[in-house]
Amino acid sequence: MNLVTKSGSNQLHGDAYEFIRNDVMDARNFFATNQTNPLTGVEIPDSARPEYRRNQFGFSLGGPIRKDKTFFFGYYDALREIKGLSLTNLVPTDVEKAGNFSNVLTGQTINLCGAGGPANLNFDTGQLFNPGTESLFTCPAGSANSGSTILAGNPVPGNIITNLDPVAQKVLAAFPEPNRPGFPNYVNQTPRDRSDNQFGGRIDQSISEKDQFFARYLFGQSNITDPSAGYTTLPGFGDQIFFRGQNVSTGWIHTFGPHLLNEARAGFQRNNPVDNCQACPRAQGFIDSFGIKNLHSLGPALEGFPYFSFVNYAGVGGCATQK
Repeated sequence: MNLVTKSGSNQLHGDAYEFIRNDVMDARNFFATNQTNPLTGVEIPDSARPEYRRNQFGFSLGGPIRKDKTFFFGYYDALREIKGLSLTNLVPTDVEKAGNFSNVLTGQTINLCGAGGPANLNFDTGQLFNPGTESLFTCPAGSANSGSTILAGNPVPGNIITNLDPVAQKVLAAFPEPNRPGFPNYVNQTPRDRSDNQFGGRIDQSISEKDQFFARYLFGQSNITDPSAGYTTLPGFGDQIFFRGQNVSTGWIHTFGPHLLNEARAGFQRNNPVDNCQACPRAQGFIDSFGIKNLHSLGPALEGFPYFSFVNYAGVGGCATQK
């Protein structure tokens, strides 16, 4: 990769700039709607348009140190951004967290093997089954799905689960309350926060008509708190992303004649990227507190909320540093 940077000249030149964006001037996301207060059901005005602030600014300056011989050039560039996101998801309601899923019963009955299937396989289209009792069943002759293999088990009475696992209860408590009607019933508008700083400097030296030398140093650093970069888009489980890069380079050009020259360059690059969950590390013993056999943290600095994936709801958790 070739990287070209400006050099100074015999005249002093510089510039300064700022580029601004603001949600006051922006339209709302097409899919975003005003959120509602989960306690009162009252709509929250202007909550459909998330916060957005972007300021990119900097300056550069170049000129002579010694006319016709030594020149300098330097710059600074910064970015400050608060960008609200509209991340939609489905979260369980309070009654569902308590194990009551009676609201998904439809009142419409179907047979798991289709028309003509055994009478004991007639169930509501929203019926839940005890997963510990489920097994494979081959639909008998005479049914619409004759010969097909289905999964059948004992139905959960009224779709009300009365024996919630302690691990499930701990995980369910991490879900936020729904904040919008309909589907999806939750919008996370936690803003992404970003702060960047870059600067660099370069010195050019004209040693003679046949020899030119330069030395350059570049530095860049970025801090990002991103609610959408983790395993789930629920609040509190985003990623903290840090990056620092440095580059040093020197070059010497020697002209041997009108048809031959040599350019020698040496450079060094160092990058330090760090990506960690937003709430890490949590209190020592946090992972053990779930009570899952053989699930432990790799160390105190790596205590995090284990990730739990669901079929119909958003996932919960933001850490994969367990054993």
